[in-house]
Amino acid sequence: MPRTDRTLSNLRGSAALAAAAAGIMLLAACGSSSQETSSPGSVAPAAATGTLSSICPSTVKIQSSWYPQPAKGALYQLVGANGAVDTKNGSYSAEVDGVTISVLAGGPFLGNQSVMARMYQDPSILLGEVSTDDAIEVSAKQPVVGVVATLQKSPKAIVFDPATYPDLTSISQVAASGATVLKAGEDGSSDLLVGNGTLTSSQLDYSYDGSPGRFVTAGGKDMLVDYADVATYKYEHLKQWGKPLKSLLLADAGYTPYENSLSVTPANKAKYGDCLKALVPMVQKAVVSYAANPTPVNEAMEKYAVQAKSPTTLTPEADAYSVDYMKKLGVMGAGSDGVPGSFDTARVDKLVADMAPAIKAQHLTTKDGLSASDLVTNEFLDTSLTMG
Repeated sequence: MPRTDRTLSNLRGSAALAAAAAGIMLLAACGSSSQETSSPGSVAPAAATGTLSSICPSTVKIQSSWYPQPAKGALYQLVGANGAVDTKNGSYSAEVDGVTISVLAGGPFLGNQSVMARMYQDPSILLGEVSTDDAIEVSAKQPVVGVVATLQKSPKAIVFDPATYPDLTSISQVAASGATVLKAGEDGSSDLLVGNGTLTSSQLDYSYDGSPGRFVTAGGKDMLVDYADVATYKYEHLKQWGKPLKSLLLADAGYTPYENSLSVTPANKAKYGDCLKALVPMVQKAVVSYAANPTPVNEAMEKYAVQAKSPTTLTPEADAYSVDYMKKLGVMGAGSDGVPGSFDTARVDKLVADMAPAIKAQHLTTKDGLSASDLVTNEFLDTSLTMG
């Protein structure tokens, strides 16, 4: 299993982990108000490509890794802006093409399980958000195959104060800066970046819990590893800080997994191949539609986040900034072949090779002869689609 300290994915929006724990109790207290319907817009789900009811489960479950947020916007776009919110089980659902598509929230709803573990525990979950580095680490015991990449790069980045580090223009300069880099736990990204010399192990401080106190107290001398589409906006608008920050994507220093690509177990891939042939192009269209007009679905996610008492705060301004950031830096976009949702298999093979030393150091066992063909596939994509 991947290391349980892979907590950065739970810190989008820099929410403290204590708040996430509190969210469990708050959600349990929802009681009779657990079923609510959100209708903030009139955007329809992504256009269907066939009748899902004859080839898919009656409820197509998609397990997310966290609460709603712009990086997961395509999933909610697939359901549409008028989905029904069930705060008791953390689902956002609507009928699409004869089936119910239900996006399941992660975080506290997973009880600290990984998405892969939950998919194996509950085979009725058809798709789950899995990052390629996680898939590599569990490839021997809980293999999954990515079938569509909703994001093309990880939004994880080194976030820093440009006034303190005016000459920092490349992530390769971070090690030489000597700065303390705050991070929420050790994971594949830190192991890889230490291994290739981008960071030194001595400068990493893994105690970051998402709260701004340490960074603010250091007066900008420390740097952060965080989701830059959220953190840069948050700190600039934080009363205690209130100044712009810059970011350098980890993807530009060799950390190149597909962040939270929709993945399937081999058993469900074989069982529901016809379903995936119809469903994956719908996800591709949702990626395109959300990038083109995110506002209605953002409004739906913002309402859902309030109803579910998410520790990740969503606002129209922050969500618009997040989408714009991800589009500008190629986090949200088409693959290298111009097709939305596609995987670059050469890039995946390189990631397998790059991660090998870190995996060995952590005494993890991966599948023998692991390659991109074990981890991702483009076979279900509609290659005629573009980002428009």
